[in-house]
Amino acid sequence: MADHPERINFHFVKSADYRVIHVDGAHGGITPHGFVQMTLYAERQPIPQRTTHEVSSGQVGDELTDERLGRDGPVRECEVTAILSLPTATALRDWLEKRIEQLNAARTDSGV
Repeated sequence: MADHPERINFHFVKSADYRVIHVDGAHGGITPHGFVQMTLYAERQPIPQRTTHEVSSGQVGDELTDERLGRDGPVRECEVTAILSLPTATALRDWLEKRIEQLNAARTDSGV
């Protein structure tokens, strides 16, 4: 009997908080304890806090855009922050590089 198995099965179980997110970018750096901190965000236009519309004959009309209340620029909505050890960050980088190579090869093969 070998001391080290030649195969191992990993079982993937979704946590109660599991969800799919859209990622437009990342922000982060190195933590004081030497880990990589990566916050993933999605960019979107701001949702107004308040809009004002004309009313004519009891019907809601056009928005008076000069009276809109809300943010004045795009929003980067932070979805999740991941704290990674150096080996995990390196493995994630390598995994992403392989997926990028696969995607580039598929695009080249399909003529895209």
